[in-house]
Amino acid sequence: RHLSYGGSTLSIARHNLKKFNTNMASGTEYGELAKDVAAKVHEYFPGANFYTASLTSLDAQVTKDYYQDLLDTGIGDTTNGIALHTYSHAVIPEVGLVKEVKEYINKFEEYYGYTPRMTNSELGYVTQPQLSGALVTTDLELAKFNTRMYIFYTANKMFDEYAWYMLADSGTNKKSMEHVFGQTEVGWMGLGGKQRLAAKESFVAMTFMN
Repeated sequence: RHLSYGGSTLSIARHNLKKFNTNMASGTEYGELAKDVAAKVHEYFPGANFYTASLTSLDAQVTKDYYQDLLDTGIGDTTNGIALHTYSHAVIPEVGLVKEVKEYINKFEEYYGYTPRMTNSELGYVTQPQLSGALVTTDLELAKFNTRMYIFYTANKMFDEYAWYMLADSGTNKKSMEHVFGQTEVGWMGLGGKQRLAAKESFVAMTFMN
């Protein structure tokens, strides 16, 4: 699903969200597919970093079971990294999911004897007061929380790479989660007085952090 420049390929499966994984393919099925894709990628791009999993809801047992099935396929012999989403909208950034991330790294090391490269392929908060427990409700708060989250995980040496979610809001319905993640506005001139792709405070902060 994600192909990034610079030789890094991300193979994405959102196992526990049916809208992304409509036939609810298992970790075993995903692992076998990812191995085939990784082999083809390395055929054309030797030395590329290939990440698998892209797991969210890291503390859920269904996620841990899926990850176990994925590791059982021998994925670590073909790929060299895993991708995680550390969403925690109801807690401050300094709480984070360090314990959970370490568990996934340790499990990989137990299977394959080396430390995987790690990418946080979706790092961000959502500005949605309607979301139960969400702490961030304004664009300025989004900038502050994203900055603190980035500093927190970097200080704990959790990840080699980060990808912010997302560049632009997917729409203008502020009650839809996918419409309030963006670092920029989605609208165009005349729509709510917003300039298309106008930078929010978080975009400015993100630029200086990277």
